[in-house]
Amino acid sequence: NAFEEVTSIQIPIYFLAGKYDYTCNFGLQKEYYEFITAPKKEFYVFDNSAHSPIYEEPGAAAEIIRMIICLAIYINQNILFQMILFCLSSVDFGKK
Repeated sequence: NAFEEVTSIQIPIYFLAGKYDYTCNFGLQKEYYEFITAPKKEFYVFDNSAHSPIYEEPGAAAEIIRMIICLAIYINQNILFQMILFCLSSVDFGKK
C-alpha cells in the first residue's frame, strides 16, 4: 500500500494519468498525488487514454515529457551557474 509505504519522496514526481485507466485507477492516482509530499509534483491528465498515454496520445505525452526534461535542465543549469558564481566570488584574481 503506497499510502503507508511511500508518504514522501525527495525528488520531483510526475503523474501521467489516463482518464480511462482501470489498471491503475484514475481516482486513486489523483488521491495519491494529493497525498504524497515531494519538492515538486505535477499531475497530467490524458482525456483520451487508458493505461498507456505515451502510446495512446503520443504527441501530448511527448510534449509533457519534453517540458519536464527542459525544466530539469534549466533548474540544474541555474544551480550550476549559481555555484560557479559563488566559487568565482571567493577567488582572488590578483586584482589590486
